[in-house]
Amino acid sequence: MIAQILIGVLVLTVLVAWFFSVKHWHWAHVLAVAALFFFAVGYAILLSLTFDARIKPQKALATATEKLEQQTAENTATALGTEDRTLVNRLRNKGLNIPDDAQEIGGVRELDHQLKMRNRTRGRVWRGVQPTSEVDPETGQIRIGFPVVSAATTDENAFEEQPADQAEPAPVGIDADAVLYVFEQGEPNTVNPEEGAQYLGEFRVTEAAGREATLEPVLLMDERSFNRFANSNGPWVVYETMPIDSAGLFAELSDEELRQLIPEESVEEYLRDGEEASVDDDEWRREGLDEDGKVVGVDNLSDAVRFRYRRQQRDYAYLFQEYAKEYVELQASIQAQEQDILKLQNALKSAKELTSFRQDEIDRLQKDLEGAKRDRARIERHVATLRSQIEKAERLLSATLRSNAELVSRIAERQEAFGQAVAAPRGALDVDAL
Repeated sequence: MIAQILIGVLVLTVLVAWFFSVKHWHWAHVLAVAALFFFAVGYAILLSLTFDARIKPQKALATATEKLEQQTAENTATALGTEDRTLVNRLRNKGLNIPDDAQEIGGVRELDHQLKMRNRTRGRVWRGVQPTSEVDPETGQIRIGFPVVSAATTDENAFEEQPADQAEPAPVGIDADAVLYVFEQGEPNTVNPEEGAQYLGEFRVTEAAGREATLEPVLLMDERSFNRFANSNGPWVVYETMPIDSAGLFAELSDEELRQLIPEESVEEYLRDGEEASVDDDEWRREGLDEDGKVVGVDNLSDAVRFRYRRQQRDYAYLFQEYAKEYVELQASIQAQEQDILKLQNALKSAKELTSFRQDEIDRLQKDLEGAKRDRARIERHVATLRSQIEKAERLLSATLRSNAELVSRIAERQEAFGQAVAAPRGALDVDAL
């Protein structure tokens, strides 16, 4: 603007000088000077416009270069990580999920490595999986479909179908004979597990194509588990690897959150995890720490200055398989006991029938016994009568013998008295024989 004003003032000055010089200069000289002047003015104007045209791109270039340098630094920081707090704050302000107290961040490579290590232990996870067929009551097979996750959402529970005008969605990448672990998606209910999300079971992939797969149970299902599985309408969460228990899994949860999440019979060990251990705790639950707070090995527990309580960690895949084995054994034991009970019931029925038969026999024998007792009583009475008669006969016989003895004695006395031997007549009574 200033340059334009100066040029305007200069033009007016030259015009005034040109007017006064007309009287003294040749008209050709005046025209030449005027032409030269206007050419110079035009050149100055064009030069000014050129400078103006260059200044704006140069400023824009400088701004773009500064932004490029900043973006390059940010890209480098996200790719390789950085300890520059200014960069960390700048990236946080741009919406990156960086903790407020973070002084440094890891790069994409490090995070990718951590993700791969996490996936290596956890495996792939598919959420929002839906059954697309009914459960085969004979084999337990079922067809499932994997949803397409929208790249525009960060909600792990949000899924939307891929538009029809887009290319065919990429296949899930599950091979036949792969083993998957299926859970119902949602919150569990520790008070009434039947009303909350539950573990449905371990399944083998019998067929996989695109974003669909056919599953069949690996382990034997009882009636309750099968009904739960058959009546579950989804959505499901499918794990390639059974989730692994770890010491830090519940470390950030409060006591109240733990009580809501963990069943009452198990929550106490989760609440105590990481606290000071007591002498009454099991030795396998006591973790030794040295003066620097570092964990000491079991062979160096003598170097520990204090102990903290560590809850038992569980291998759920192993436990589910062991429980399945125990279930089969229990089922076999129950069936054997049911067979034994049936045999015992049949034996008891036979015993009752035999008891009834024996009772009838006892009743008949009892009647025979009563009849025998009556006969015995009559016989005893008859025997008593006979004994009474025998005693009476014995008394009569004794009396007769005494009477005969007295008679013999009298006869003998009389014979002696008369001095004559009296010959006993034939047929006389033989006293000695009596």
